[in-house]
Amino acid sequence: MKEHPKWERPGYYGRPSAIDAMGTIAAPFLAGIGIALAVLVISNEKHFGAANEALFALVAATGFLVACVECAFAARQYVVRPSELEEWRPDPDEPKRVELLEAEQKNALTKFELWSNRARWAYNVGIVAFGAGVVFLLVPEGGTHDLLGWRLATFILACIALFAELVSVLWSAIRGHWLRREAKRASS
Repeated sequence: MKEHPKWERPGYYGRPSAIDAMGTIAAPFLAGIGIALAVLVISNEKHFGAANEALFALVAATGFLVACVECAFAARQYVVRPSELEEWRPDPDEPKRVELLEAEQKNALTKFELWSNRARWAYNVGIVAFGAGVVFLLVPEGGTHDLLGWRLATFILACIALFAELVSVLWSAIRGHWLRREAKRASS
């Protein structure tokens, strides 16, 4: 009877696709907007009450979002499906074939997890910095004491969105840490 390898799965089944989408769609799109907004601030500095703060946050966001793209690209190199491993090592008579396939898959998964975690971290920092940049962009020329009416409502909405994103990032990090700890405890 042919022995079949026991594969380790990459956390959630959809994680490789989610990391790929984050690094090839969301992060580049937001980085492009961050650059455009930074250019807008530079060319119209006197019209923004918190131009320097906005510029700093937008440049930081762009840098972290570009880092996310790079890390997601590195992670993608290590996404390997069991069928691909078996295609590359098709000889069932090769000594220790199953152990070799399992070791290769585990090594690739370890590297995928490393790079995908870095991509996610860079994305989270980038998206929070982007939100902060938007909040700073909404500060009028005269400062926060000039926030009135719809401008005040928009500023509050942006602050709430930034706070919600920050809470979401922190919750996700805490939950991820807890799930990894529980998985490690369950496997021992």
